Amino acid sequence: MAADLDSLLATQMTEPIDLTQVNSILASPPFVTISGTFNARRLLDHSQSAIRSDYIFRSGSLEHLTTEGQSALRNLGITTIFDLRSQREKETVPTPDIPGIENKWYPSTATNSTTASARESEKSEETISLTGMYLDILETHQPSFKAVFQHIRDHPDMPFLFHCTAGKDRTGVLAALILSVADADLETINRDYALTRIGIEPVRELLTAKLTAGNLNTKLNSPRMREYAKLPLDCWDVVFTELGKRYGDVKGYIKQELGLSGEEMNTIVANLRIT
Repeated sequence: MAADLDSLLATQMTEPIDLTQVNSILASPPFVTISGTFNARRLLDHSQSAIRSDYIFRSGSLEHLTTEGQSALRNLGITTIFDLRSQREKETVPTPDIPGIENKWYPSTATNSTTASARESEKSEETISLTGMYLDILETHQPSFKAVFQHIRDHPDMPFLFHCTAGKDRTGVLAALILSVADADLETINRDYALTRIGIEPVRELLTAKLTAGNLNTKLNSPRMREYAKLPLDCWDVVFTELGKRYGDVKGYIKQELGLSGEEMNTIVANLRIT
């Protein structure tokens, strides 16, 4: 079964996956059903069961959330939504106001276009890489990431969801940071990231159309698109190696760039693991 799943996860975004297989996986944990969005799931550390199963959720964009989807969020106990999208994305397709749930958005430290994606679009096709884009996201989205870790520090009793557009890149970076802080192993972090390949399949054609028509100025079969369409199972081995050269490890990044102390980090870890 694991080998079969790995084969599906290795499928490029430009290629379809059989929906019978996809729907079977989407009906199982860690995925959750929230009508009007996609790629929605609990953030879990399967290697050590360290993160509480009903505390942190991730998803794609929420602008098409239905009434049933809003009810599902409340039933999951979600109190706060962190929107990782750019100002332009947020203003063009805003997250709906949901009674009882607070929406939070923070400007990036770069421009308010699509930030890290925009930076990558300016590079030549020979120099683009997912690693480069994710390292850019670690720089541009520090205000949002800091706010999420402060929420974990201060509100262990208030479940939350974070999302971007596809729930792949900006969401994937934040998920990897949280899992790493909880001492999840790299296999778990890579697997959580790669599950996005299943989560986006129901809207894959729409997302690839957005990508090729948007500010990335790329074509479906171009080297640029092939790079962005990847969800490699060793993604975080590479990114964390580069992060380690700069900060020592993820906790070093959080302390140096997000300004959280060692004592605060201890509180965050404890709150992630409360049973």
